[in-house]
Amino acid sequence: MNKPPLRIGDIATAKVVRKITDFRFFVDLKGYTLVCDSDTALNLGDEIQTQVLSIFPRVRIKILQEQTKP
Repeated sequence: MNKPPLRIGDIATAKVVRKITDFRFFVDLKGYTLVCDSDTALNLGDEIQTQVLSIFPRVRIKILQEQTKP
């Protein structure tokens, strides 16, 4: 199955799939697993609304809204 391409400006929901430290996480974004740094502590399973800022030389995303799981 092909993953949809990431494009600058895309807005999509990412899900925290692994916690590395209190402020660094692996997130799943459109089928891509990315390392994400956050100023706010997140938990496994949290969903965050993101916007893709750049894709080269590395993917950078901006957290627009955090949606913690109940």
